[in-house]
Amino acid sequence: MSKASSFSIVRLMTGVFFLVLGIIGLGIIEGKLGMFEFKTPKDFNWIPTVFAVINMICGIFLILECFIAIPSNISSMGTLAITICWAIQIVLTKFVWGWPSKNEFKINNTVTEWILTLVTELLILTILFPQNNK
Repeated sequence: MSKASSFSIVRLMTGVFFLVLGIIGLGIIEGKLGMFEFKTPKDFNWIPTVFAVINMICGIFLILECFIAIPSNISSMGTLAITICWAIQIVLTKFVWGWPSKNEFKINNTVTEWILTLVTELLILTILFPQNNK
């Protein structure tokens, strides 16, 4: 790491998060994605694999950026691409295919879990934003 700052550590941990999310999403290692599981209709069952690959690439990029000097224009463009991909994933998983049904709004903790997951994903998204403003 060029700087041992808290921002560098957050960037590194975000990279590890994306890398592990991608590895588990591809089934390379056994694990459950839990609240980050990508649920899609049957016609779109290929999308989680695409996003798993994208997440892995994003993770590798963020980790390498902590240890290798990457030109600022490439760094900004790469981080912007990661931010856009993550935002698209949030929209698809929470609003297009993951919106709780009317019955789920009335029973159990489904809505609470949905909100908690959304807030967590938005927190990760906000971690990416400052990287674009370097």
